[in-house]
Amino acid sequence: MRELTNEELFAINDNQLLYLIREGSDEALELMFKKYQPLIISTANKLCKDRSMFDDYLQEGRVVLMRAIKRYQTNHQKTFNRFFSMLLVHQYISMNRSLIARNRRFVLMEEIAPEYQTESHNQLDIPWQQFSDLERKVYQLKYVRNLDNAIIAKELGYTIKQIYNTNERIKRKIKEYNLKE
Repeated sequence: MRELTNEELFAINDNQLLYLIREGSDEALELMFKKYQPLIISTANKLCKDRSMFDDYLQEGRVVLMRAIKRYQTNHQKTFNRFFSMLLVHQYISMNRSLIARNRRFVLMEEIAPEYQTESHNQLDIPWQQFSDLERKVYQLKYVRNLDNAIIAKELGYTIKQIYNTNERIKRKIKEYNLKE
């Protein structure tokens, strides 16, 4: 099989390629990957926040292309290009969210009460004597161990809403205590 030019490659109808791929044509699959590689690269360039992860984004883009090939139905209101592009963007956004969550190792006191930051970034005083037992436990789990509200709720046997409310009380007490000083 001779090498196709970019013009020839992009002139091939996606629905024809999809049909051939579903019939088992490896050449059609290779053409589809080649055709959509520029879209994967450009989307990864726009949405990849961590350059060390760029190759992972490209690989994930290929996985999303395979998923799109399997899931796309020709009777969709969208073209294959639009369908794949939408899936790709959603996957990259999801990857960014996962990276942010994974990289959030600890919470600085300035995040609890940013209006009380000092130039030297001293930590705020914690009013332990004003905390209830639950508030102490939630503080340790949330701000020392950096656990999510859902995990804290499960571990302590409370609802997520109760943990959220407890966390808001903690923030308020810290602010009020540091305002007095």
